[in-house]
Amino acid sequence: MKVYNEEDINKENNPIYATAKSNATSDDFKFQDSQVIIDALSASGFYLDGSSIGNPRKDENRGFQKHLMIFRSGWTETKIDDGNELTILVQNAHNGTSSVRFSIGIFRAVCANGLIVGDTLHEYRVSHRGKDFQRNIIEAIASVRHKFTDIKAVVHKMQNIELSYLERRNLAFQAVKVRLSKQDEFLDTRLLLDSILSSRRIEDQPKDLYTVFNRIQENIMRGRIKYLKQLEDNTFKASSLRRIKKGSDTDIKFNSGFWNEAMKYVA
Repeated sequence: MKVYNEEDINKENNPIYATAKSNATSDDFKFQDSQVIIDALSASGFYLDGSSIGNPRKDENRGFQKHLMIFRSGWTETKIDDGNELTILVQNAHNGTSSVRFSIGIFRAVCANGLIVGDTLHEYRVSHRGKDFQRNIIEAIASVRHKFTDIKAVVHKMQNIELSYLERRNLAFQAVKVRLSKQDEFLDTRLLLDSILSSRRIEDQPKDLYTVFNRIQENIMRGRIKYLKQLEDNTFKASSLRRIKKGSDTDIKFNSGFWNEAMKYVA
């Protein structure tokens, strides 16, 4: 289990260690220190286990850009079972591109993969324009922790729902729709869905909703899955799904959207 500390993280142009906001922001936009968030979560028993920092298109945003911080505790409170653990995800930015967003994730030990619980009811936002930032952060932590029990129950339900062949393919199809944002952007669904549903390890072979969900999610996150894209002249061009960088906006959008699709199978 990797615990990040001061020596592990390169501080140069790292927004996690920023001490001021970007000069391009408005006067009412307040700098909200990511270190305050780390300290508050540390006081609650969570440690920074990883981070993902966006690659800004403009140099002026470097050191202020969006960044996602992943926190784990290892406590019974966050343990779903021996292979799955709840995490707290916090996104922040110092250039006005994001509020401080708290959400719940799931760490899966078998592939060191991360899921994001998609229901907006499990998200908590803290504005850069309000007062009492530290108090709001404490309230955000309490809010997401309060929902841990519900998420555990949902995962256990998913693990006990067996999917038929058609249900597995339909779930994979819905995942592709979320990833591409369009239903008619590919043609060869047989080859595409076979690739998305393929197992990488023995632990991924069961047909329950949770395992199939993880299998699909991992394959799409890795990318390089080929499909046929229809062009305006009704011809088709070979293309492939791109790899999704962990912690990116695309990661959050896909994982949360796909989670919501999977929830349609949970009674």
